[in-house]
Amino acid sequence: SSRFFRLRSGGTGRRGLVPPESRICCFARCLWRSGVLAPREVPTMSGHFGLALLLLGAALALLPTPASGAERLGCTALAIDGAASINGAAFAVENTDCNMCDFRLNYVAPRNHTAEAVRHVFMNPPNYPRFVGYGRGDMYHPKPGQALSKPIGQIPEVPQTFGYYESINPLMNDHGLGVGESSCAAMLQNRMPNGPEDPDEGPEAIIDAMTMQQLALERCATARCAVELLGDLAERFGYLPFGGEPSKGTVDGKPCWADSGEAFLFADAKGEAWVFNVVGGVKGVVKSVWAAQRVPKGHVAVVANEFTMGEIPEEPNEDFLFAKDIRRAAKAAGLWDGQGLLDFSQVFAPNPVKYSTGNPPIPLYSSLRRWRLLSLAAPSLNLQFEIDHRKYPFSVKAEQSVSRRDVMAMMKDHYAGTEFDMTQGILAGPYRTPFRVEGGPNRLGDVPRGISILRTLYSTITETGPTGSVAWYAADTPATSVYVPLDHRTDAVAETYRVGRHEEFDRTSAWWAFSFVNNWMQLNYEGMSREDVLPRAAAWQDRLDEALLARSSSPSAPPSEPLGAWQLRVQEEVAASWWQLADHLVMKWNDMSRTAGNVTDRSLGYPEWFVRMVGFSQDVHPIWVQPAASPPPQCATCGAPATVALPRAWDRSSHEWVEWGPLSAPACTEGLAAVAGSTQGGFLQALSLAIALVAAPSLLAGFALGRRHRTRDIDGEGGGARSYYLLS
Repeated sequence: SSRFFRLRSGGTGRRGLVPPESRICCFARCLWRSGVLAPREVPTMSGHFGLALLLLGAALALLPTPASGAERLGCTALAIDGAASINGAAFAVENTDCNMCDFRLNYVAPRNHTAEAVRHVFMNPPNYPRFVGYGRGDMYHPKPGQALSKPIGQIPEVPQTFGYYESINPLMNDHGLGVGESSCAAMLQNRMPNGPEDPDEGPEAIIDAMTMQQLALERCATARCAVELLGDLAERFGYLPFGGEPSKGTVDGKPCWADSGEAFLFADAKGEAWVFNVVGGVKGVVKSVWAAQRVPKGHVAVVANEFTMGEIPEEPNEDFLFAKDIRRAAKAAGLWDGQGLLDFSQVFAPNPVKYSTGNPPIPLYSSLRRWRLLSLAAPSLNLQFEIDHRKYPFSVKAEQSVSRRDVMAMMKDHYAGTEFDMTQGILAGPYRTPFRVEGGPNRLGDVPRGISILRTLYSTITETGPTGSVAWYAADTPATSVYVPLDHRTDAVAETYRVGRHEEFDRTSAWWAFSFVNNWMQLNYEGMSREDVLPRAAAWQDRLDEALLARSSSPSAPPSEPLGAWQLRVQEEVAASWWQLADHLVMKWNDMSRTAGNVTDRSLGYPEWFVRMVGFSQDVHPIWVQPAASPPPQCATCGAPATVALPRAWDRSSHEWVEWGPLSAPACTEGLAAVAGSTQGGFLQALSLAIALVAAPSLLAGFALGRRHRTRDIDGEGGGARSYYLLS
């Protein structure tokens, strides 16, 4: 049977709150049963005191952690060369993951400008409203109580700017240039104007990540133009990350910043794709360091919140572009000794296996996604899973020509059929949801970082090539959504996609329809996905594919319905269909039963594989389970057992991962034994002392442990040199 100690609901997931006294007792009982705290005949004062401190630290670690309420942008992006696709189209792809960002969809119209015009630049907030002002569409016009956005600087304007679709990030312009984005850890960060002084930060800069993407789509028709433009702007005006996103940490005694750098992935109608990397600059050398690499012919490149570019040549060429002072900046910053070729990811990004902003490092946050997506593109490579994503190649050659439906499937993926299958295991629950709850005591452990996750704001797939350019847009998380077309030849965006905000449930908003359905599915994901949601989503994608084929099959006989009118109608019908589905799911799966054909089945109950796994019996006491490496033998539909050895603990003193191996042994026996060492003393006396010590500082500890920012936020050191996943 599976053994999973229920005090933890999963790494970065929120947990149910157990009364503090119960948690202390459970913790002590775990120690007692492991033999670590077996009472001695002759207790010593030092043993009592050491044990009390151990229990105090454990009690504080188990205190509830207040949620911060904000998971910043952390996206998964692809760039696919046109030679890899079935129709010669290149792809720029992004799952935009943010649980508080402004999700409204907009079209910025093309404009002509005078010779004296300037382009104001803003430090754009991710939350609603991301911009308030004029010149970008009436969606942004100020509403009662809203103040106009204030620029932080300006740059020269160009005579003409292109039109483009945008949400929290820009998507695609009217020339078919598409962009995807993924924030990355960096060794250099700039300072915003009038920002607080930090001696570790670089020069003052004014162009943030959102503005950089806007400028690329406003001024360029090709991916090469985009990377050249952004490189020039970064060197002249300086690059800034999204406001509030970076968190400062250390690696090997040097400062670093999670989510401070950016990777922009561009694809154009010529079939070319490029990856552009940018970080902060070095005072007196360059305002920002950047480099760009063209995706090789027929290849797929994947970025998942860490830089992927390797060695760059001595001079720019057709496949590599970079700042002219990149090497001088690396040496001036003390990041490179000047020997050999400069490796961008090794020099300008922290070691993903070691860098930390307080909690243990999270290398699997990136490596799991990159391993899966590269493997889907080239399965016969049999890529070995690596904890350090830098061991994977920058890109892989697609083994089969990919279609838009293949790319959609990649961005919906949950590691199905692998040992990391997110529909498997205790955290998937009895109804096998692939979605994990983030937040909570991430110093204790981690959940798998999915590709399509609960806080995915939207997914966008720009398919751009010789037969036309379309940005496919899926509101909310793509695994349970429908991709609707945004054609480069029209500006049509239905009102239902232009409205809504996180703070108010809105029946007029398409985004809320998809978000509601996905959240309701967590009651019985397996049933609702199989019977209702996934079949309807597939039917809509089939219908849209057929409609596009019909519209393009007779060039000499234009369709009777204009493109813009058709695009608006499709968006409205998809949104209305999803609200109908939402109402249907509420009825059909009410009270954990199933109603079909005017007949309500009996309550669903727990599936047999699940009750066998947790030790279901006639004893109605609460069931407590502990981790096991393999599924129960009675479960024919359970996933594959673990074969990849992963670490269970981070040693803070040596800054190394320890306890590599399978999940079979309970952590409360191994990890806590290592922490406790040879602690001696009477159990009851020490427990009483620990409870007394816990009472006074509990409120202070709650505040001290409460500050969290995404999965890498600053958290307590845990009171020792080693931070274990205590009750994993």
